[in-house]
Amino acid sequence: MRSWRAISLPTWRRWSETARRKSQAGRLPRYIPQLQTVDPRRWALWVGDTSQTLYSEGEAAPFSLMSVVKPFVLLYLFNLYPEETVRQWVGFQASAYPYHSLEQLQADGGFPRNACLNSGAITLADKLPGADPEERLKTFQDWFGSLGPISLTLDAELLHSVETTPNPRNRALVELLTQTGRLNHPAAALATYNRLCCLTTTAPGLGRLACLLLPSSSLTGTESVRQTLEVAGLYEQSPDYTRRWGWRCKSGVSGAWLALAPEGDLALVCYSPPLSPDGHSLAALTLMEQLRGETA
Repeated sequence: MRSWRAISLPTWRRWSETARRKSQAGRLPRYIPQLQTVDPRRWALWVGDTSQTLYSEGEAAPFSLMSVVKPFVLLYLFNLYPEETVRQWVGFQASAYPYHSLEQLQADGGFPRNACLNSGAITLADKLPGADPEERLKTFQDWFGSLGPISLTLDAELLHSVETTPNPRNRALVELLTQTGRLNHPAAALATYNRLCCLTTTAPGLGRLACLLLPSSSLTGTESVRQTLEVAGLYEQSPDYTRRWGWRCKSGVSGAWLALAPEGDLALVCYSPPLSPDGHSLAALTLMEQLRGETA
């Protein structure tokens, strides 16, 4: 296996060009109006670790994290509460159903199977400290800001688009989670979750966040978060993709993507809005297939 660090700059540029070209066959998400207005040609790529940037390309403008925020909510709570407490809130198993599945939650008696499912993320949003959703979001932003030059900014227009677009699936999840005693403050939990998903950062900013999940990280719960990404970062497709690539990945419907190398300390971040039929950044999927070729 070649060292990931041995990949040359011309190779990264060639892969980038291929990924950008193929991405235009994808589609923007239709169920969040604000995301439909994004320029599909937007692009950013960052590869590096805690000490250096190996490759960086594309725009410096921030983009929304959407579901890519989920592993960081889990990491945050691992550093606030005992691990056994967090494990009482969510599981660490793969799901056979999509990210918004009510069927999976029903089958599990109202216990969220993992933190990357919407049911798990909403449950964890309920546990963030703060008197209201705004205070919860601020404490979350401030904590990550205290770890280094990490800026997370709320996209108010995107939040308005999310909150004014009916989402019956999330509301059904909240109802069942409430019935089974998983949520203390149902309305605040959903409002907090929506705000977390509408946080924005740049590709280097997301890269710095991703580095908090590398094996060398001193933060509590890092390995448990990596385990979650391995089985759930790409939802029901995660086990297959992890076997195929080796990398632990997380995608967001905005086109955000992070990936952690199978061994060693290396993170990859990509942003490209057009999505595959399964809802993942098409450019990122293309990059991962090109990286897979390096293992041959």
